[in-house]
Amino acid sequence: MTGPGRYGVVALVAGVALLWGVGARAQAPSMLLPMEPLWTTPTVLSAAPAAPPVYDAGHIFVALRDGHVTAVNVADGDVVWEVVHPDPVVGELAVGGALLYVASRDELQGLETATGQTRWSIPIEAPLSAPLVWNNGWLIAALDTQILLALRAETGETIWRRSMGGGIHVTPSLAGKRMYVSLDNGGVVALSHMTGAVVWEQRLDGAPNQILPLDDLFVGATDNHFYRLSRLDGSIRWKWR
Repeated sequence: MTGPGRYGVVALVAGVALLWGVGARAQAPSMLLPMEPLWTTPTVLSAAPAAPPVYDAGHIFVALRDGHVTAVNVADGDVVWEVVHPDPVVGELAVGGALLYVASRDELQGLETATGQTRWSIPIEAPLSAPLVWNNGWLIAALDTQILLALRAETGETIWRRSMGGGIHVTPSLAGKRMYVSLDNGGVVALSHMTGAVVWEQRLDGAPNQILPLDDLFVGATDNHFYRLSRLDGSIRWKWR
């Protein structure tokens, strides 16, 4: 920050800073792994970031609270382009396939990462309830109405939509031909990635967090248990308190 109400983007080098002390005690970075500024944007940003930035193809993309979306060159911090979104940006950005995906309360857009020009724009019936997910040409959007949308990322075309019967506030996980969705009512649902059809459902004793798909599925929940679920049918192999 360069002054009251003035914001910039800073690149840090050297990886990780280790802090000494806790609470109100003084904290100092470790001299073993110091971080130092590589650059600071020469142009002061117009507002504070609305969400964490995302990165792709040598650019950092930042959505600001005043509706601006800014692309910054990773190499030197120069602002490559800046556009003003008509409504405040809601939720986190996503990037992939040479497009940046930006949502407001009632609109979802795909912007070209090189120029910021709008490739496509579609209305959405409700604000996002979880972060957008881009994966191999697919864009997954969870809405506040408990609707899950699978879009063709290049065009914004809706491939399928499904009412999930529970709120989605955790990023869906994609692996192979399956999508795994955590619901705030304790449900874990496996869907066909291609069609949105339900493959299986499982109910946990607490709301699950984001699912880690490995040989099986691993997920923690608000009942203070960590679960291992079968990828085949969702059965609980074990749970650990």
